Amino acid sequence: MGLLPQQPRVAISAVRTTSMGPLTYDAVIVYDKIYANEGRGYSSSNGTFTCPVSGMYFFTFSIMRTKNPEEAYVCIYKNDIELVCVWVDNEGSREHGAATNSVIIDLEQGDEVSTKLIAGYALYSDRDAHVSITGFLLYANQQ
Repeated sequence: MGLLPQQPRVAISAVRTTSMGPLTYDAVIVYDKIYANEGRGYSSSNGTFTCPVSGMYFFTFSIMRTKNPEEAYVCIYKNDIELVCVWVDNEGSREHGAATNSVIIDLEQGDEVSTKLIAGYALYSDRDAHVSITGFLLYANQQ
């Protein structure tokens, strides 16, 4: 029995440790604390993951809104095309609210993935890291 080819390793796990917004424009979320950046696809300078290996990827992202009346609204993008979003309203509450969403997407080498805070909304985070993203390669495309 022959050996299976080595699977490329690509994974990111990062959090944001400061609040963000509300802003008057859509803004890429830059995650400042990096737990994993296998494959070196994530840039902490611009908040963008650039796909190093073509294949099928899983991404999940979590957000928290502030205690103030602001709501939180974040979307994940592939090459600036919106894929899925998550929204946390204030429901008349002065407490924090949180939400998560996930997506599986086919990426080609060089494709870019980012999350954006939508204009007019705000995120809450602190050293406990309430805003996060995780992504990894499920399997590489066959050459």
